Amino acid sequence: MEKFELQLWKEWIAQSEAALNRVSKKSLDYIPAQYKNHKDNVPSLLDTQLKMLKNIGFRDVAVFYKYGMFALFGGQKTK
Repeated sequence: MEKFELQLWKEWIAQSEAALNRVSKKSLDYIPAQYKNHKDNVPSLLDTQLKMLKNIGFRDVAVFYKYGMFALFGGQKTK
């Protein structure tokens, strides 16, 4: 699944560059490989991150947007 999501990211970069006519500028297609190969990049599962938010006192925790390996999530902090 991760390989598929990295490929999806690379394709999105290529489509975005084409739409913006970035042909003359340096391509950003190296970014997915740089992300994958960085030693400090050890992502956890989305479910694990949501549970961590709940465990530290967030309520109404939800995923607002997800596309491939990217997600926007959060909640409201209780006192």
